[in-house]
Amino acid sequence: MGEVFHLTLSRQGSTALIEVWDGSEALPDRQRRSVERVDGRGLLLVDACAKDWGWRLEDQGGKTVWAVAGGEETPATVSSGRRM
Repeated sequence: MGEVFHLTLSRQGSTALIEVWDGSEALPDRQRRSVERVDGRGLLLVDACAKDWGWRLEDQGGKTVWAVAGGEETPATVSSGRRM
């Protein structure tokens, strides 16, 4: 059986908020780029495409990784991920 996660998308104007919850409380970890690996690129993609992103531990368990995309800024103005 695959891992359980919940995806929430919301929009305000041209800005989108993407939130992904999973049951793990392990810190999100940006993997080093490797041609041998086919996994571990999720946060690299988020960092490249989002205006801002971060994560939070949830009271009910697990964590939520969130990202803000769209709006007037371009991906070139991406800030680094941080805990919120």
